[in-house]
Amino acid sequence: TTKLIPENENNYKMIEDIKKELTIDNPEYIDKIRRKTWIGNTPMKIKLYEVKNNSLITGPGFISRLGSGMDYNILLESNNENCNINFKGKLYKYQNRVFDLIYNYFKDRGYFRGIISSPTGSGKTIMAVAIAAMTNKKVLWLVNSNDLMEQAVEAFNKFTLQECGRLNASNKQHIDNFNICVSTIQTLQKLTDNEFDLINNIYDCVIVDECHHTPAKYFTEALSKLTPVFMLGLTATPIRKDGMQEQMFNILGDIIYQINRDELKESLIFPKVEIIKIRELIECFVSSDNYIEYLKEVVFNQRRFDITLEIFKKYHKQTALILVEFVELGEMYKNEIQKLFPNKTVEFVHGSMKKVDRKRIIQDTRDGKIDILIGTKLAREGLDIPILNELFLFTPKKGDSTKDIANGTTLEQEIGRI
Repeated sequence: TTKLIPENENNYKMIEDIKKELTIDNPEYIDKIRRKTWIGNTPMKIKLYEVKNNSLITGPGFISRLGSGMDYNILLESNNENCNINFKGKLYKYQNRVFDLIYNYFKDRGYFRGIISSPTGSGKTIMAVAIAAMTNKKVLWLVNSNDLMEQAVEAFNKFTLQECGRLNASNKQHIDNFNICVSTIQTLQKLTDNEFDLINNIYDCVIVDECHHTPAKYFTEALSKLTPVFMLGLTATPIRKDGMQEQMFNILGDIIYQINRDELKESLIFPKVEIIKIRELIECFVSSDNYIEYLKEVVFNQRRFDITLEIFKKYHKQTALILVEFVELGEMYKNEIQKLFPNKTVEFVHGSMKKVDRKRIIQDTRDGKIDILIGTKLAREGLDIPILNELFLFTPKKGDSTKDIANGTTLEQEIGRI
């Protein structure tokens, strides 16, 4: 935490300004007003701070916003053992710029809070592995799905040649055997206070992957109990359509570096994006106010379904990923595309299937055994299969724009799969 201490009149005024900055609109309240549902005790505002003994307590991520005019204590200290993790990979120029910035910041201050915003496909994982190794601290890497956990383990095995621990319900007492431990945030949130003490006495470097999820209650509760001297967030889409990125900044710190697409041109190949317009009238008898039912009416329309199959048949040439919104729709595409391409291997991966089957399909795709992979939104974040070089988005996009924020979060995540 960061403890702000008002020792003079100027400090008091600054603290009042900080309180205003850390009081944000409650998206749950706004959503209830929009949907005209019962508000109950839902507060209009959310306070990202608390007041104790005339001092203001806020998240450690707020450190980066404090200027020299404020007296404050940073309650971050560690007596944990250092460790040696050797990074064996090679970074691109734009990745080295980020590495150098964070290295100098951490070296000068002895602590770090911040976020790297980097487009999908830009190599956030390898960059963060190099940064984690630089800290000489034991590393806790946090993800929000089991698939991302396995990808993180593979990355550390590849680029550090070190075995990773996996924090789960059956493996809490042996995590001190590893310099690197990977956990889902869901597992972390279920730990007892004593188990959090164990974690805090071992790991001084915490990496939060897909950190735009931080404002979720289970994320916030878990991250607020961690006390590392180094905490880094990774995301391609830091601005949320509900406006709750301020909660993320309060815990993880501000965006310390935002990689833009121009920087990537020196090292990466960009996919060609083609928008195919369907100029046909599709009958829909559901109000667009009920978005999910409206979407189902559109995507399950037989004429539209047939048109998308024709498009796929025309443009499919290499290893392809098809993203859909509903499991039933994915099964329909799998069956029909297999008929169109009887000599190709077609698979469908979704969140309802067994973990072992999902893992096998993803690995088979990486190994070149699958020609066409169909996936639900499970594949929207973090899916890392380098062999994929075609992407078909067969679900209409509502868009991520709000009255105040216009962004392409969903498309950014999806296009980054290839």
